[in-house]
Amino acid sequence: VSFKTISHLSWEWKYKKTKANQFKHDADIDKLLGYYKDYFSENQLDGSFLIPTDAINAIRKLESFSAGKLIVITGDKAFNAIDELVGLRDPIIAIPGSCSFIVNLHAIGLYTQFMSEKNTFALSSPYLEEFKCGCFVFTPNLISSFEELRLQWEDGMKHFGATEFSSLQRAVKEELRAPDTESLKIPPTTTPEMANEADQIISSTVISASPTPSLRLALTLVRLSEYDPEVFYKFRRAVVDKCPYASNRMQHDIRVDAQRIGENYYPLANKKADVAFELGRVMMGIKEFALAINFFQDSQKNFGEHHINWYNMGICYRYVDKMEKALNCFDRSLELQPQYLEAIRWKTMVENELNANDM
Repeated sequence: VSFKTISHLSWEWKYKKTKANQFKHDADIDKLLGYYKDYFSENQLDGSFLIPTDAINAIRKLESFSAGKLIVITGDKAFNAIDELVGLRDPIIAIPGSCSFIVNLHAIGLYTQFMSEKNTFALSSPYLEEFKCGCFVFTPNLISSFEELRLQWEDGMKHFGATEFSSLQRAVKEELRAPDTESLKIPPTTTPEMANEADQIISSTVISASPTPSLRLALTLVRLSEYDPEVFYKFRRAVVDKCPYASNRMQHDIRVDAQRIGENYYPLANKKADVAFELGRVMMGIKEFALAINFFQDSQKNFGEHHINWYNMGICYRYVDKMEKALNCFDRSLELQPQYLEAIRWKTMVENELNANDM
């Protein structure tokens, strides 16, 4: 189901009272409900929560497959503290391109700690904002043998990690959005002189607002992500537009970055994110034409032919002095898009160069 379709859906919720032993067939789920009931009653609070029954059943199944030896590490938009469940509200549905509830990691942690009669423990990220992480351990061994895991988890959560990086790159993207020009409109009662001055201020605000980060900031985010292709794709515009003007040393580093991003790229999840094509454009920008050709070929392999892709390869072949291949690329580009003027211009230029060499 597409995001456009999901975004038009609406939900209506109906509530009914539950009774003791609502889930007689599942004692663990009943214990979870009992825990929440007792907590909110004793503290005289209202509470709203979901019980992730499918996640718990999945853990049970995995535990049975692994003979009781299981470590589950997860990350998602989630609730991981009981304070987040206080208050009456409808369930929150996350729509990031699919349709899902925000997972109750707190309940999974309770199940891990209190509902199983085995050696178990749960760990979670300490912050309540942004992305949440959880670690749930089931083991027939003594829990004390996992002290190193506990220390590593706690140490990792104190320092800059995946959760903080997710927040950082999202914050950068939000900070660099173009200003809301609707909120900057001039009131109708403004005098002509004031309107002219306000118009100049608004224009300078819009012009000075950069929709992309600096090249150095974009590259830093990519490196912090350990060369995540998705992060590069989010900030590709900054890299593509600004890499031709980078210093020789920075262009060298960009080539290294591009190769590492390419090694991490598997075009499985998002068929719209043609990372290889964008890496090819970056290589063109820093005049690494042979590498650009490789990326454009990879793009065609995974995303099919496109007239701009053939056109870009034609330019690259021309700069590596493979004129016949360049002509073939421009011809194919024009077969796909006969009115593509840039391909016509470059084809004519290459033909003239070939004719001049024959004289």
